[in-house]
Amino acid sequence: MKDTISNIDQKIIQLKQRKGKLQTQQALIFFKESQRILGDKFSPELAAHILSHTWKSSSDNQKKEWEKYYLQGGEEANNSFRTSPQGSREKPLQTPTENSQS
Repeated sequence: MKDTISNIDQKIIQLKQRKGKLQTQQALIFFKESQRILGDKFSPELAAHILSHTWKSSSDNQKKEWEKYYLQGGEEANNSFRTSPQGSREKPLQTPTENSQS
């Protein structure tokens, strides 16, 4: 019995380490994509501010679209944060500016 509990504890530790590595990989992908999009004006603070502002100023409908995209495996399927999981057939995501004009 004690052997089984130790094995479970070890597996939990391994899974937590794996989770940390995956989160780091996702953060690096986001970081690199942000650098590519913003170019010479890139800074981590600017990227975080843009993300925060965009989320706060977006409609509930837009947020649901982003969450739906995530649940469909958007960034993992394409290894990018800006490409559509369904290809060009799907309606592109609206920017906050476009949302306010709708």
